[in-house]
Amino acid sequence: MDLAAMSCASADRARMAAMGALAGLALWLLVDVLPDEIQNDRVVMFLAALAGAFFAALLAASGPLTAGRAILVGLVASVVPSLLFDWASFRFEEANDYLQTGHPLVAFAILVALPVPFLIAGFGTARDWRDYAELFNRSWDIVVRYVAAGLFVGLFWGVVLLSSALFGIIGLEIINDLLAIEPVPFILSGLVLGLALAVLNELKDYVSPYLVLRLLRLLLPIVLVVVAVFVVMVPLRGLSGVFGSLSAAGILMAMAIGGATLVTTATDQSDDEAVTTPFMRLSSRILALILPVLAGLAVYAIWARVNQYGWSPDRLAAATIAMIVLAYALLYAFAVLRPHRWMSDIRRFNTYMALVVVAAAALWLTPVINPQRISAADQLARYRAGETKLEDLDLWTIGREWGKAGSVVAPRFAEVEREGQKAVQDQLAALAKADDRFAFEQVLSGPGSDRMRDFLSLVPVRPEGVVVPDGFFGQIGAPENWSEACGRLTPQGNPGCIMLIADLVPGTEGNEVLLLTKQPVDWVRGDSWLRASDGQWVNRGLPARIAGPELMLNADDVIDHIFAGRFQLEPYTATTIRLGDTNFIMLP
Repeated sequence: MDLAAMSCASADRARMAAMGALAGLALWLLVDVLPDEIQNDRVVMFLAALAGAFFAALLAASGPLTAGRAILVGLVASVVPSLLFDWASFRFEEANDYLQTGHPLVAFAILVALPVPFLIAGFGTARDWRDYAELFNRSWDIVVRYVAAGLFVGLFWGVVLLSSALFGIIGLEIINDLLAIEPVPFILSGLVLGLALAVLNELKDYVSPYLVLRLLRLLLPIVLVVVAVFVVMVPLRGLSGVFGSLSAAGILMAMAIGGATLVTTATDQSDDEAVTTPFMRLSSRILALILPVLAGLAVYAIWARVNQYGWSPDRLAAATIAMIVLAYALLYAFAVLRPHRWMSDIRRFNTYMALVVVAAAALWLTPVINPQRISAADQLARYRAGETKLEDLDLWTIGREWGKAGSVVAPRFAEVEREGQKAVQDQLAALAKADDRFAFEQVLSGPGSDRMRDFLSLVPVRPEGVVVPDGFFGQIGAPENWSEACGRLTPQGNPGCIMLIADLVPGTEGNEVLLLTKQPVDWVRGDSWLRASDGQWVNRGLPARIAGPELMLNADDVIDHIFAGRFQLEPYTATTIRLGDTNFIMLP
């Protein structure tokens, strides 16, 4: 390498390292500084989205493009997506609730990442933003470079931490002192990332995506066999495990996406680079023909779930992904039916579908696709039509987790005239009182609730004649789980639940409560409560065994013994070790 080339390489490394360091500094400001200075969460969220998207696109484009054009790519890839991302947050009262849904983050990531190869192609030497060879190379190049650079950053921090530990042996704390300066870890991480990307740009002839693509092609026959066996066995084994399950739909979609990716790697950027052996070409075509089956099953599984329970934001997101996957699969299958140009057709379809995915991601961040509004309106319509049972109605999710649209729609369920509206009124009343789902369930499970009354009608209380204390279940209770345990009968035909109310803790006023419930794996769970000084009942968790042989009575025997009254209440004394306000006890 001549002196001019070395000077140019050094300048590029310094520039990329500076960009990375600036990205790290921006991240530190957005994480540790601005949230304390700016009270508006949406402003902080917008700045974080803008900075993250800008620097990610800038560093990705800095290798193939000049600095000026890379900055243009960063701006184009970040400004509009960040504005849409922030705009969509007004569906919720709080920005944090919006972020917790997860869907906007995925849409934003797609909206930032997918256009970058198109922008690089348009601003680069190709000058044609639709040049598939350029798009293919740039897309895989970005993935490989970022993965390799990320691994190097991890290796760098491993060396730093090991060096710090080594210095600690001789009492040197210089590395720890440096890292204790707040922005330093962020700046160092960004600097090393930028430097690694610069070196990878220099070694693009050696560190290229071709190795990854060639390795991925080796998986194609294996995936083909697995998918073919699945498609053949589904009718023979039945469809109960496929339809109506979002998890099954997710597996099907993931496999279809993986298969489509392998077909894309087989076709590569051109016919000259594509697979050449008849076996691999035939495998690619067969896999492409099977993909619509996987995608179709995924769509049907989601449809069955929606038909049963209606729309929710998660189901709407799954349906959107499934329809995109199905579109890819159908286009691939159509392409391979034209044997003389199927590879070129797949490349052309990939370009068009990438733009479709970008458009879909953008629509998810506009009022056109507001999953919370669509879902809430659908749930209300289903309830009015009698398609949703009262026991399946979850007003907490609708009113508290589906943003402003859900909070507006939730009270309208009380306007519907149908039998059992008291349960709806109870949910709305609990919704107004509760700060979280646990509190919501506790209000619903209070002494006046139908579920608690059902449980109290099932559970035996011992000693006989003792009644449940007034107000005991006003603050606590899980009647669904307890009632289910009561249905697990013992060999003697007793319910799998029993409540013991007695003075179980000497020195405290009044009785305590011990609830024993039989669990599915044949063990008994014991929940205990005592009354605190303020009169409230406090759950003290599971009682501990303090004496007796290792082989204790099994769950059935424990419940049957107490049910029959074959038990005694005996005091137990022990010497404790007191250290300040803490007591230790040695249990036999």
